[in-house]
Order: sequence, then structure tokens, then C-alpha cells
Amino acid sequence: MLVAKRAQNDSRVVAAEEERNDGPWVCPSCSAQVALKKGSIKIHHFAHYPPVSCEYGVGESEEHRRCKTAIFEAIRSETNTSMWELERDLGSVRPDVSGYIGHTPVAIEVQVSSLSLERIAHRTREYADKGISVLWIALRHNRLLNGRFSPSVWEKWLHALYFGRVYYWETGCGVVPVHFGKYMLHVKEREWRDASGEEQSAGGYYRASKRFRESNFSSPIPITSMVTKVRDSWSGGGYNIPPSRLWIDQLPQWW
Repeated sequence: MLVAKRAQNDSRVVAAEEERNDGPWVCPSCSAQVALKKGSIKIHHFAHYPPVSCEYGVGESEEHRRCKTAIFEAIRSETNTSMWELERDLGSVRPDVSGYIGHTPVAIEVQVSSLSLERIAHRTREYADKGISVLWIALRHNRLLNGRFSPSVWEKWLHALYFGRVYYWETGCGVVPVHFGKYMLHVKEREWRDASGEEQSAGGYYRASKRFRESNFSSPIPITSMVTKVRDSWSGGGYNIPPSRLWIDQLPQWW
């Protein structure tokens, strides 16, 4: 976690701005004491002492913390944005980064693999109930560049949520919308003779893979260029989408 509270006065503080003699600090969620982690390599952050039962901050990688910090630094320097904070406490949810773009409240969540679909759906609905537009951002990975890749379950869910795109963070450029297109597999042609001696053949055609997808990239876009889109609950293809208030691009279809 990047944010904690000082135990002596309950003030909300950011790890990057604290020194070791400013403590002790406690978790904003469970109020357990946390440790300040500062060094020359990793992003400054707070961490629970083991054993850990609180879910706040659990499962965050160094890459995840760097992404949150980069998004926060980039978006608060943009014009027409205000009141941006890291890990703001909104009661039932605590977005990684949140603030206003124009007059629109926006919450940005950087997805971590340890977060279940149930939790993603719950948070998405909570933001809609609060009138906040949510942008789920995934960490970019090399599998996207291999021509074919097998999306994770949560990537497929976000693809359904955002009407056929997933947003990946591109440092210094904003987000890259990616559409998961069909990946066609070639079924090799083969020939044989059946029991009666008749020649038989099969294959020699292409079919859509059930496992693999082809990544179709758009150009990077700034988060501030996106808009709110409200959608009703929807079920299909094995996915259940709650009523949502999305922060989504305005691009024409690129795939």
C-alpha cells in the first residue's frame, strides 16, 4: 500500500513523503500497525507485519505499485483535472487512484491477479452506485506481442465489460486499448482409406481457437480523453456484468 495513517493523529500520509521517525503508522482498513518500506530500488510503500489477514495492499507487486504511482503523477499534471489522490477511502471501496476529470469523478483500478472476478464485479457495481466512472487498467505483458495469446479469465471479463477492449498502461503515453480478436488455427489436411477401401479426407481449413486470441492494438490515448458510459447489467458468453458506470474511449472501431 502507498498510503497509511499516522497512529498519533490519524492523519493520512503517503509513504514517499514519510521518514522513519514520523511513525508509527497503521493500516487505513484494519488499523493494524504497518511498516514503512523505503529504499533506493523499490517504490516507497507500507506493508503489514505478518501474519496478514487484511486484504488491503495484499497481492501488490512492485510493478503494480510503480504503475499506480506513474498514473497518479501523470494524470494530476494534466489540465482540467483536480483532487487526485492515491488510495482514497470511499468506505466500501478504495480506488488505487481517483479524482476529477472536468466535473466527472473517476476511479482508476490497476488490476492485480490476486483479485477475484467477484471482487472486480463488486467494486465495479459499488462505483456505479456512488456515481463514479471506473477505469480498470491491466499491466501490459509480453504475451500480448506474440501474435497469439491466451487471455486470463479476468482479462476476458474486462473485455466483455468494456464492449470489446481491455486497457493496458503504457508509461508516459496513457493507456493502450486492445481488442481480443479471433485467432484462426489451421486444421491440417489428411487422407486415409476406410475399412471398405474408400479414400477419405478431412481438414484443410481454418477454425477459430477456443483458447487463443489475437491482440489488436489501438494507439495509446490519454485517460483525460475518455468519457463516461453507463451500461445495464448483462449476461452472455459465461460472463455476468453488473450495472456499471464506465470510463471508456471514444475511438471508432479499429479491429
